[in-house]
Amino acid sequence: MDNLDKTKDLIDKFIKVFKDKHPQDDIEIEGIFLTGSFLNSKKISKNSDLDLFLVIKNIGKRFRGVFHVDGVEIDYFINPFEQFVDDFEKAKKAPKKTMVHILAGAQILQDKDNGLERLKNQAQEFLGQEVAGMIPDFAMTMNRYFVNDYLKDIEDCYEDKDVFAWQYNESLILNYLIEIFCQQKSILLVKPKYQKEKIAKKDDRFVELYEKVAQASFGKEKNEQIKKLAEYVIENLGGQLPEDWEIVSGISVG
Repeated sequence: MDNLDKTKDLIDKFIKVFKDKHPQDDIEIEGIFLTGSFLNSKKISKNSDLDLFLVIKNIGKRFRGVFHVDGVEIDYFINPFEQFVDDFEKAKKAPKKTMVHILAGAQILQDKDNGLERLKNQAQEFLGQEVAGMIPDFAMTMNRYFVNDYLKDIEDCYEDKDVFAWQYNESLILNYLIEIFCQQKSILLVKPKYQKEKIAKKDDRFVELYEKVAQASFGKEKNEQIKKLAEYVIENLGGQLPEDWEIVSGISVG
């Protein structure tokens, strides 16, 4: 049995158990699509799971859970089609756009009226658009400001020998640098184990600097590597802010 046949067998077993668990809901399956490392034979590990998405006839309910079948963890998302559409539209406006990514890379096994295929095409088209130019000047300026603010906090914590606050700030700035750099470069935010590959396709210099931070020892060396990474991101955001600066914008109330 190849991996796809095994996967279909697991899905059939799961659906039977799920329907038996909810007999009062009269579950009707209208669509099935999959994601997850379990589908990639080259990336299967002991922690690989199967992300299973089921489209059901609308009964006013959605289901989210984990269930194990034949030793495989099935991470399931069960919604009516209308809910998937709503989640997709909301995800397009979210920083990580998780559902957009899921739909764009979905492996569709069942699709009533080709609704899932249309959503998949819309997701791929959306991700293919360059959105960096849509970042307003206000956001670009504030991103540069906050990076420098984090750097000042890290320096202060180091000088005060406050290891807890230093470590906390280091985690915050590294996550922030990834998020704003990916936003600027139109790189999708995905799970950490896949993020390096996404970034390296557009900018392997960022990856190189980020890994030097991870490899640096605690203290002065780590601070210097964080600063180099931060300066690289700021450079990509338009360069350092002047010592004195001001933003004027409209207000959001009448």
